[in-house]
Amino acid sequence: GGVDNVTSSKIKQVYFPVEGDYHQLSILSASGLMFELRQRVDAIRFSEEIKAARTSEKNNEFHDAGYRQLVNLTTIGYGGTKPQNISVLNNQNGGKVHVLASVPPTLQKRDIRFPTSDFFTQSFSAYQCRDLFYALHDLFTRYHNNWHIRQERDDYYQAVIDRIIERMWIVRGVSQDQYNAETSLLNKAQRIWLCPTYDSQREQDDWLDDLCNSITSFIFHAYPKLLGKKAFVFSDEEFKHIHKQVVKNKEALR
Repeated sequence: GGVDNVTSSKIKQVYFPVEGDYHQLSILSASGLMFELRQRVDAIRFSEEIKAARTSEKNNEFHDAGYRQLVNLTTIGYGGTKPQNISVLNNQNGGKVHVLASVPPTLQKRDIRFPTSDFFTQSFSAYQCRDLFYALHDLFTRYHNNWHIRQERDDYYQAVIDRIIERMWIVRGVSQDQYNAETSLLNKAQRIWLCPTYDSQREQDDWLDDLCNSITSFIFHAYPKLLGKKAFVFSDEEFKHIHKQVVKNKEALR
């Protein structure tokens, strides 16, 4: 009878496409390359320089060279008991070789997430302007609640608006990949503001008026939210004043 084509179950099988069909290949790594890899790995792990660097780290000392670490290595045996399987390389390395980890990458959490319901709770927070609101409070304190220091107040309000605009561009940058029209709960103003789908509607002003009101409300409430009981009480006039500053940024927000 004929001889069956048999391969070891311990060897990885690869199907390689050939003219509408597949050939099944058994992948074998060249022993010369495997032992060279072992020598390089061992040099990274056990060389005298590496040992010195690790000792320095344990003693909280500085070492110029530093060192690298290889994790999740697998060690496999090469050759066997039969004389024909024994080579000089095999003897030199004790028949052991190292295999580097080959696993799918760990997906990192997205730094920027497109908001699903509200920019001012999911993409931007009062805490991101904490330094500005504390500086504003210091200004109020030093001037004993003198509300006539308009220019200085406006500078801080504008700095907050600038950070919102900066965040706006970052969020717009991920909108193409992350915005889902079917599941999004963003209101009309924020959809037009942030989503490329609505670019053509940005020349209108009704949504922009709504957005300016939202930004004003955010600033108006963020200050007491951060300062708590220490915060000076904002009046309706201050809301109007903040709104005037926000409106000056209409074109930058569009």
